[in-house]
This record gives sequence, C-alpha cells and structure tokens, in this order.
Amino acid sequence: MMSGMDGRDRGAAKLEYAALIVIAGALFAVVLAPFSSVPAEVGQAVCRLFAEPGSDGCAEQPQTAAALGLDPAPPVIDPVDAATRGGYVAIGDSYSSGVGAGDYDPGSGDCRRSANAYSQLVAEGHDFQGGYSFGACSGRTAAQLLDQLGSPGAELDLVGEDTSLVSLNIGGNDAGFADVLTDCMVPSFVDGSSCESQGAEIEERLDRLEEDITAVIAELRERAPQARIVIVGYPRLFQEDPDWPHWSLLPSQQRFLNEQARILNDRIGAAVAEIDAEIHASQGPGSVEFIDAYDAYDGHEIGTDDPWMNGLSVDFGEDFGTELLSPSFHPTAGGQRALSELVREQIEAGPGRPIYLDQGRPAPEPLPVGG
Repeated sequence: MMSGMDGRDRGAAKLEYAALIVIAGALFAVVLAPFSSVPAEVGQAVCRLFAEPGSDGCAEQPQTAAALGLDPAPPVIDPVDAATRGGYVAIGDSYSSGVGAGDYDPGSGDCRRSANAYSQLVAEGHDFQGGYSFGACSGRTAAQLLDQLGSPGAELDLVGEDTSLVSLNIGGNDAGFADVLTDCMVPSFVDGSSCESQGAEIEERLDRLEEDITAVIAELRERAPQARIVIVGYPRLFQEDPDWPHWSLLPSQQRFLNEQARILNDRIGAAVAEIDAEIHASQGPGSVEFIDAYDAYDGHEIGTDDPWMNGLSVDFGEDFGTELLSPSFHPTAGGQRALSELVREQIEAGPGRPIYLDQGRPAPEPLPVGG
C-alpha cells in the first residue's frame, strides 16, 4: 500500500495548483476588466505561492499619487512666509488710505494717505522681503481701480509678480455711502423718511459692486498669482442698539446704517469666499481672503466715550446744502490701529486652508539690501 505522494509528486501538485490559480485569475481579469481592476489581494496571493520563505518581495507597495497615475499635490507654504516672502501693496479707498487718522503725506494730495493707516502699521510689524508700497486713495471705487489701469497713479499697477500680499478696503464708495449718509442727515430734521427708503438703490449698487470686485480680484490674481489678497471689511458706525441721536441721525436711522454696513460686508465676503473656494479646489497658488470688520469697533463706536470712528463733520453751504467733510464717519488713528491688528491676525492665521505654491513660477525675488 502506498504511504502517500513523494516529494516530487507533491511539488508537481503544487505547481499544477498554482497554475490553475494563475489561469483562473487571468480569466477573472479578462471578464471583469471593463468594470474594475483585479484586486491587489489576488496578485499578492499568487506572489506568495512562489516567494522564497521569509521573503518580503510580496509586501504591498505604498499607493503614491505617482503610482496611481495622479498628479501630486503642489507644495504648501506657511501663511506668514506666503505673505512676507515678496512685497506688500496696500491699495483701496479712504478707509485704506487713512482719511480721518491725521498725519497725511503732503505728496499724496487728495488721496490723503496717512502715516497712521493700518497698512503702515502692518508694514512696520513684518519684514516684507520685497518692501512696501502704499497707493490707497480717498474716494476710490472698484470700477475706478480697473478704469485707471495704465494711467499715472493707478493703484493696480503697483502689483506685480513679486507681490506676496495685497490689502484693500473697497466697496463703500461703490455703495454710495457718502450720499446715503448725507440724505439721512438732512431730511431727518423733518421726518427721516428718505433715509430708510434708500435700501433698494443700495441693493442695485451692490449688485454692480459684486461684478466689479470680482474683476478687480481677477486682475490682481493675473498680476500676482501667488499673492495673498486680503480684503478688509467695514466696521459699523454706531452701537448695535443706539438709544440717542447723533446730531440729526435718529436711533432708527443709525440702526439702518448699521444694517447697510452688515449687508455690504456680507456681499463682499460671499464674493471673496466663492473665488477662494475655486482656487482651493483647483489647488491653485495664493489666496483671496476677507476680514469681516463689522464688529471691530465694538464698544468704540460713534457716541461712546472712546470712539474709534470720527463723528459728523459737516459744512453747511450758503444755499443750505450740506457737504460731509472727509473725516466724517472714518476711522480715527485708534480705529486704524484696530484694523491693523485684524490684518496682522489674518496674516498669521491664513485663509483657513493650505496655501499652495505654483512650482511653474519662480518665488518672488527679495529686494537687495537697502533697496
């Protein structure tokens, strides 16, 4: 009686068994190829049949992006490094230029650029490798930023590939807030009805602003694709629940003006968030960020003991018309310091997502020492 198969028979049987597995696996792959790939476990099982004892040749290899045929994620950069490795350009309207904060540069003319503007304080607190340029101008609108391209004093022309940070306030003039405030001031001596009735007009202006601010951001991104673009919102003028008139502005009108500031911030913030989400989804370089400054002066609004916002300064003309003088409803030097703190915090915190680098473009070149 045979006691069993000898070694050669067992080896042949093992080879035949392995061959059957390989053939079955191949047939399985042919049948299912249009639908999926053969699981890695099948290949691993076959590999182990023929592997030398103790060999790790069948160990699973890490599934890298390259191995899977995917584009690897671009490198990321620290938020502060991303902001400071090139130049800082500050542009925008009177809230950016520092109207109301005093100590104006005589050479800035009607733009009224202040030594106390928040961007000046931010520039003093960080070492921007490409230096600091200050081009903000009182009265500027988003549409004007685009219309003035290529002309003397054009703010966007300060921005280039070596720019790593851009800050700006923009939108208040597009919304016509100076006219809104004027209309709220004068008729309120009678009944105040024309103040709150301006809401529909403001809404129409904000619709146009969204288009213009999107175009401004696109222009900035074209000029400085790796830059962090930080758009700063507008603080509310009055206490959240005012109980006393400011000159002729009744408490109800103050609340209306606060509401319009809230709406303006929300509209700008939504436009910015949509653009930055697209950048992040495509793993594009740079960022577009919004600082909601609506509550930045909480406890320091107009009418408080220590206001960071200038109150009314008005010129009553001979024809009984009125003109709001430029410091009116603009941040004081203390208000600009508060905005500078918000910008500094944003620089350090980043956009709340990774900031990617574009490997196809060189990093901004730092200025030579003393440049």
